[in-house]
Amino acid sequence: MHMRGDPSTMQSEQNLLYGDVCKEVASELYTRVREAGLSGIPLWRIVLDPGIGFSKKSKHNLELIMGLESIRAEIGKMSLGTSHVPILLGPSRKRFLGEICSRASPVERDVATVASSTAGILNGANIVRVHNVGYGVDNAKVCDALSKGRR
Repeated sequence: MHMRGDPSTMQSEQNLLYGDVCKEVASELYTRVREAGLSGIPLWRIVLDPGIGFSKKSKHNLELIMGLESIRAEIGKMSLGTSHVPILLGPSRKRFLGEICSRASPVERDVATVASSTAGILNGANIVRVHNVGYGVDNAKVCDALSKGRR
């Protein structure tokens, strides 16, 4: 999972500075995958997570969700094999959704979670982490049907 710093420092100004968030997250994730490989962990055991909400401002989270294909392409420039690793997206009930929709309580963010998950799936997420599994399953089924229609 992408994150700069640790939970106590991840939202510091220094850790929130990005030029191109998708390129930088791709590069930093690839570095971690390479380190994992050097430690003996094979690619087939790895799932990439761009770290929605971790060391990110709301605009970064939105750019990442809409830019998953570009993240995969950037990683592909460094390693073709790594570009085929599944991407997990975890926007479920996150604070940035509450900010956008004016929903203070996380339980009120399920509709926003479905919207952000839909965008993520249609932009290349292979796995989504959700709190409301029923909504998540229906969402994934509709996204899969939409994707099949595009092919």
